[in-house]
Amino acid sequence: MPSFGSSITSAQENAILSSFEQDDQLWMVLFMRFLRAKCEPSADIKNGLIELNPAWLAEAAVLKKEGFEEVNRLCSDKPLQWSIRVKRMLKDPDYAALFQMFLRSLTQLRTRKINISDASAANRQRQVNLILASLAGELLVQLNPYVETSSCVERNQTPGGKDLTDISRTYYQNKQADLLNQISTYLAMVFLIKSLTGQNDIHRCQDVLRRNLIKPLEVKIEGLKGTDKKEAWGKLDSYYKMLWSMDVQFS
Repeated sequence: MPSFGSSITSAQENAILSSFEQDDQLWMVLFMRFLRAKCEPSADIKNGLIELNPAWLAEAAVLKKEGFEEVNRLCSDKPLQWSIRVKRMLKDPDYAALFQMFLRSLTQLRTRKINISDASAANRQRQVNLILASLAGELLVQLNPYVETSSCVERNQTPGGKDLTDISRTYYQNKQADLLNQISTYLAMVFLIKSLTGQNDIHRCQDVLRRNLIKPLEVKIEGLKGTDKKEAWGKLDSYYKMLWSMDVQFS
């Protein structure tokens, strides 16, 4: 069953996951429409996908032809605005559940058969699929902790129901901000990787990772001590591994 308090049924979830496996741009269309609706979690927009409404799917086909460059510009050039919009999206249980389903479908790209006769193009698609699967895996790890931490901040209570103190409130707020930064950055990279046309797009994606995650942590890490510093080094190592994994060969 979908999590986050979503109203999506098991039958709907199975149908949506099947649709995502056939067309992993459907969720991207949903998010683009969410952005165009000024980040209001419109029932019409999300229900069109949840119910796989034929009219919604027809409009999605038109939007896919337009491409996602407006989303790519936002996520690469305006990180704060992008992060705020991702936060708004994750506040809605149905949108959060649909996002989780999208990520689950992307992780399947790691083993999906590639039916492309041209060897060079097939190898490039395989590289892209591996990157997307890795990004989705990282996002799935962060999604539940983010939603749980956000709930603590909103309710002003710990997961166990105790009122937050000033110290614990600061802890949860910082954790929420850190998780949101990771989620919004990796999601930005998903959109950018999905739109790859050449090496410049790879550099664009790498710049987002460096600017949003790597450089701030490198600055912060010098002031940390003990366990905090050790954990930060581990996180930085994972960021660099993701950076180095973005190796797509263009002929």
